[in-house]
Amino acid sequence: MNSLLIKAGKETLTKSQATFNRLIKKFEKIQSNIKATEKLLNQGLCYYHSNIRPAEEKMLEKLSECIPIFYSYYKHPRSKLSKDENKILKELIQSLLTRLANYIVPQEINAEIKEIVSDIGGVDIKEIIDSGLDSLKKDISSHAKEQGLNIDLSAMNATDSKEELMAKFQKAFIEASENKKTEEIDVVGNVEEKVKKKSKQQLKKELRERELEEIQKKGLSKIYKQLARTLHPDLEPDPLVKAEKRNVDEKIDCCL
Repeated sequence: MNSLLIKAGKETLTKSQATFNRLIKKFEKIQSNIKATEKLLNQGLCYYHSNIRPAEEKMLEKLSECIPIFYSYYKHPRSKLSKDENKILKELIQSLLTRLANYIVPQEINAEIKEIVSDIGGVDIKEIIDSGLDSLKKDISSHAKEQGLNIDLSAMNATDSKEELMAKFQKAFIEASENKKTEEIDVVGNVEEKVKKKSKQQLKKELRERELEEIQKKGLSKIYKQLARTLHPDLEPDPLVKAEKRNVDEKIDCCL
């Protein structure tokens, strides 16, 4: 990319050329930042899959075991619970269900948990997860816009598996990044094209100036030859005038 920079020679760069160089440097900086961000993201994903995800899977496994047990006490108490205790137990179950819904997709929720959600919350589990996914997509889109990315997450929906959701997100992120790069390249290309057009105009101007200079040189050369023929003493037949021209010629030689 550095090869695109316009180097200043004996003459200073024009305003358009300086702008072009500035945009090239800005573009290179953005590319460097993208590479650094991608590296950090890859490191984060590696850490997540090697450390966080295994812990999440154990937590989800325990949640799936605990919720039905708590629900059985809530629905068929083995000892008489007070109204407040029953309310606290219900809130605990709702909290655990919400936590479970934040980590799994509908296909992974078994029928028993879905029945508990319907009874405790009075809503379909799919509606809860749809709402959570919509909120997540809005947050991602908002954060992406802050980074200058217009990311399209419309392909992601609650019926996708975790792998499908991740694949669709990665695809949307890559497409948004490529679109941003294309837009930046177009901006740089437009500036470069303007600089090229201006350079062509300058070249034409310089060519015209050179042609004019050559014409002037030819004209001066022709006039000089005419004067030389007129003033040259060897070409003068009159002896008196010839002697005078010779004196003038000697004076010119002394000056030169």
